[in-house]
Amino acid sequence: MRKLFFILLICNMLFVNAQSLELENWKIINSSELNAGAAEVSQLSYPTAGWYQATVPTTVLNALVKENVYPDPRIGLNNYLIPDVSDEFNARMDLSKYNYLKSGRNPWQDPYWYRTEVVLPKSYKGKKVWLTLNGINYRADVWVNGRQVADKKILWVCFVALNLI
Repeated sequence: MRKLFFILLICNMLFVNAQSLELENWKIINSSELNAGAAEVSQLSYPTAGWYQATVPTTVLNALVKENVYPDPRIGLNNYLIPDVSDEFNARMDLSKYNYLKSGRNPWQDPYWYRTEVVLPKSYKGKKVWLTLNGINYRADVWVNGRQVADKKILWVCFVALNLI
């Protein structure tokens, strides 16, 4: 018990001086709406006109509801105003007409990009930087400045920290 307390105390001391930045101004888009590859989309200053605002953690549907693309599915029969992941069900219930994508593809068949930009303070230069993701709800490929730092084969948990430098 005494060793465990000592280890916890040391770990706590290591993180006391750690700095953190909250990543804000997230935007999302269905990947089928883009003609660029992941390395290009993940570059600083990639244009995001037409992307939807999102506050993370969130699901795609929740972000689209907040952007007034779809109505709140928890109210009344609003679920029947949102396409389903099943094209067969959409055809049977005539839900495809509520698809917001220009391409007409089922909005739940392709992955979505979650994207933000951050400029690290000069005080971070030469320091180890961790990207902590607190809320991946299924799987993710993670790109930073045109470089893939994690893929869906290893990143399938809700909470993860990635060493970037």
